[in-house]
Amino acid sequence: MADQSRWRFVVEDPITGMVLAPDLPLSGVRLTEQLNRPGALSGSLALSDGHATSELLSPGRRAIYALRDGVIQWGGPLWSVKVPEGSDTVQVDCEGWLGYWDHRDIWQSRSFTQIEQFDIFKTLVDDAQDETGNATLGHAHEGQLDLGISVTWDTPSGVLRDRIDQYADHQAKNLGDALRELAAVEGGFDYSMRYTLGAETIGKTIRLHYPRQGRDFRGDLSHRFEFEFDTSPTAKTNIVDRAVIHDAKDQGWRIRGWGEGEGTDRLRAQRVDPAGAGYLPLDASPSWSGVSESPTLTAHAAGHASRYARPLRIPTVTVHPDMDPRWGTYDLGDIVPVDIRDISPLSSYAGAGRIVAWSIDVDSDRPSLDLDPVI
Repeated sequence: MADQSRWRFVVEDPITGMVLAPDLPLSGVRLTEQLNRPGALSGSLALSDGHATSELLSPGRRAIYALRDGVIQWGGPLWSVKVPEGSDTVQVDCEGWLGYWDHRDIWQSRSFTQIEQFDIFKTLVDDAQDETGNATLGHAHEGQLDLGISVTWDTPSGVLRDRIDQYADHQAKNLGDALRELAAVEGGFDYSMRYTLGAETIGKTIRLHYPRQGRDFRGDLSHRFEFEFDTSPTAKTNIVDRAVIHDAKDQGWRIRGWGEGEGTDRLRAQRVDPAGAGYLPLDASPSWSGVSESPTLTAHAAGHASRYARPLRIPTVTVHPDMDPRWGTYDLGDIVPVDIRDISPLSSYAGAGRIVAWSIDVDSDRPSLDLDPVI
């Protein structure tokens, strides 16, 4: 079972926001979190435990939160409860709150002309929590649909969008897809969940970040992750495990970038990067469907070519949570320096990476970080 002095698991009724169980004794818990994606929680509970009831562990009616040292690290709806044949434990599986919107469609038609993109995002989320009293929407809840999930930001992005017909109810648009597509276009943004733990309730907020989430710690030695292959007591390391992947699956040195339009009128930008010489001839056709200006599309194609003309070197590290930089001092989206001096150049890495995902087995309490190399 997880060290309860560090980790604690809370069960919530997401309709009322009330905490139902402040200390669910889960074991074998694994957590994952991703940038702009929901992540997951899995774990198990002894069937003999008093918390193992169909009322408390009710899929679709409960949410579970993971706290480390009293701070919520993760939260999301409980979707699956399973008791394997002959087992004395019940297995629970949850998805992060950002994944909830993948289970919702847009029912209220909306049209936007030159509207701040943050306001569009907020309107879509607010609409999904304000369907009561409208008989045409046929929702089962009476006055209980507001889940209390607010949308906030520090300052507006200043990017205005037109969305004329994309959110009409006849499009039957999935809300999760709509939110990701809005955030992922040129000039878009990142978004993340934030939580506050009250005496009896949990507050949930979607935070919007423009132009993207995260801080740049390059040059900040206090945020450097390092490993030195040396058995001496002075060897420097806060990395407990590491891997360096050499990846060519997305490589392409002859690029056709596609923008707005259809057929022969579709905007196109072509780019050939000489750095691809010596590698297999590889083509790529990335799309930026929201781009209507040729110089913008050309810049996109050039950036794609410079990034993918050669195989990427991608570091993945498992780090000590209580050595600098400590758990909680970095977050998804942060750019951190990474220095791996291993026994071979193939397993070494020196550069910077952006944290795009983390995972942790609670029993070991050592987070693993997926890093997107910063070129």
